[in-house]
Amino acid sequence: STVQFDRNRYSVPVELVGRQISVKAYGNHIACYHNAEKVAHHTRSYGRSDTFFQLEHYLPLLEQKPRSVYHSKPVRKSAAVELL
Repeated sequence: STVQFDRNRYSVPVELVGRQISVKAYGNHIACYHNAEKVAHHTRSYGRSDTFFQLEHYLPLLEQKPRSVYHSKPVRKSAAVELL
């Protein structure tokens, strides 16, 4: 459940998989919209091939599959950031 913008991927809520998402880019952040409602906000990256997750976007899916929590990329990336 990510959208691609400018060679990077940004997470959106899992319930929007397969839906039309609009991305508005600003100098230091991007905003994702579905039906004119803001659904995600990320700090913009000017790198290449980066993926940015927000753990709260994946919580409904992780609640359905609790055993997958420790192996999911959003959780691993969040845990790595917290360890720093």
